[in-house]
Amino acid sequence: MSNYPYTVLTDLRQATRFGREFGAEEVVIWSVPGEEKLAYVHDESLGGLGLYLDDLQGIENGTAVDMVYAGQLLRGSVRHIEPRDEGGYIVGFECHQQR
Repeated sequence: MSNYPYTVLTDLRQATRFGREFGAEEVVIWSVPGEEKLAYVHDESLGGLGLYLDDLQGIENGTAVDMVYAGQLLRGSVRHIEPRDEGGYIVGFECHQQR
């Protein structure tokens, strides 16, 4: 489980978060085809993912992205961004499976 402290946003969440060790699970995200980014899962809940990102190029609150995680194609929307003390960001996405 991650040691990264959660913010007050945790109190607003309806579902339990399941933390992941850094680097244990990968996700590929993109908002523009051909501009894929590799990210790592910080945590997962029934309604979304928290991802570690090194940079925020093309990512801000409300940005919609496609992602591949655990063999599924998901559509995600950025809900919050938290800078990490050691660099990079944890970005929270609300997600749903694409059909």
